[in-house]
Amino acid sequence: MRFFFVIAILSLVCVLHAQDTIPVKQYYELEGKGGILADSVRRDWLANEYNDLLKKYRVTVNCAHCDAFYIEVVLDIDITGKLKGYRVANSNCCDKRLDEQLQEDFMKHFKTVRFPPGLSGFKWQLRLGEVLKC
Repeated sequence: MRFFFVIAILSLVCVLHAQDTIPVKQYYELEGKGGILADSVRRDWLANEYNDLLKKYRVTVNCAHCDAFYIEVVLDIDITGKLKGYRVANSNCCDKRLDEQLQEDFMKHFKTVRFPPGLSGFKWQLRLGEVLKC
């Protein structure tokens, strides 16, 4: 009996690990309507949220002082279109990683919106912000 319990636990661990290693598509790799919707979500955030963050944290993105201010996140959207969770894949605020508060500020908008059906029910990666090629 103990043997079967151990096998069941090991199987569950393997399944959970496999789910974490499934490749996640970048927003620009999503096909069809999903790609268009993801780009629209990104552009909307840039137009309506990004400048407020720049002002709040007194960041000016330029080649002389700060060439990057962004966060890359893996979004986990449930089937109803709500943000179930996210994982920070990468971030940069003037050559430093974003601290917890700045990460929260970047993500605050997404905790209140409903994602459209073409972006719901799976995980995908999104870059928010900008990086200059200097």
